[in-house]
Amino acid sequence: MTVVFDIGIATIFTREFLEAAVVVGSFRNIILKSEEYQDEKKRIEGLRAVWKATIFATCLAFVVCIAVTIPLAVLSRKLDDRVVEIIEGVSKIVAAIAILQLSLKLPKWLGVYVSKKKEHSVEGVPLSTIRFNVAWNIWREMAECGVFLIPYIIAGDAIQIPVSGVVGTVIGLILGFLIYLRSKTLGSKNWMAFFCAFVTGLLSVGLFVGGCHEFEEVFGETRKVYQHKGAFWSHKKFPMVFFKPFGYSSSRTVLQICTFWLWTGMTVMLHLIKIWQTRRARELSNTDSTSTPKDSQTDTTDIEAPQTTDIEAAQSKEAEVIGVVQLK
Repeated sequence: MTVVFDIGIATIFTREFLEAAVVVGSFRNIILKSEEYQDEKKRIEGLRAVWKATIFATCLAFVVCIAVTIPLAVLSRKLDDRVVEIIEGVSKIVAAIAILQLSLKLPKWLGVYVSKKKEHSVEGVPLSTIRFNVAWNIWREMAECGVFLIPYIIAGDAIQIPVSGVVGTVIGLILGFLIYLRSKTLGSKNWMAFFCAFVTGLLSVGLFVGGCHEFEEVFGETRKVYQHKGAFWSHKKFPMVFFKPFGYSSSRTVLQICTFWLWTGMTVMLHLIKIWQTRRARELSNTDSTSTPKDSQTDTTDIEAPQTTDIEAAQSKEAEVIGVVQLK
């Protein structure tokens, strides 16, 4: 039976289309909130420019990716089986890196992690510049999608791209739409960010372990540490097959155990670094906001001090004049 779906390919489409949706949503929010676009006619024109640039960049990237995919798919038929397995391992590791980045970016897009990039601004910016920025960002995301799919195409798995791509695209657009709606509402986003980061982090671990195991099958497996017997525990059969994308396997080699904990530890460490950077940035922001009133008080004191000194000087001079008059 031909396999038409791959979690790695779906993940790539989800990540890139989610990023594209966030870009479009960001520009829409900025135009809707900008003072320059309060006029209804100009606001509609700005929103229309965003959509036109998005559609144009997506179609252009799609045509370029198709033009590159066809020659690669033809050339891949002459590859050796060992080479194909190595390429499959590389493709899974690439997908693991992509979804790890997604795990780190989701909390940032939800406003839980601090963002180092400055927010886009459309104040005083012509529509031509907005069109270019939107089109460039969308083109970049779609082109990255094509680049990440090259290992799958060379490995002869191009048949899995259509279904996996549709599923990944739908999931990415739904998540992007939810983030867009969430950006307009108040409330805690911590639990949603934790859930998204946790699930995508597990997917990344599963893909990385699976990719390294592909190399193991080509160059020789390391010693098996344990193996669960029975159809129930098989990672190829129901129900445990649903846990395979998250790193589950009915048997574990030394390499699988090492790569599992190595990638898990790195994922946790990167999230802890993001949390530390966020707390640090907010502490600095709070320090700056609390120091402002002190500066104003200092300025007031500096202004009032000379006034008091001038009054005392005037009183002293008046007393001297009265004293001179009395002497006369």
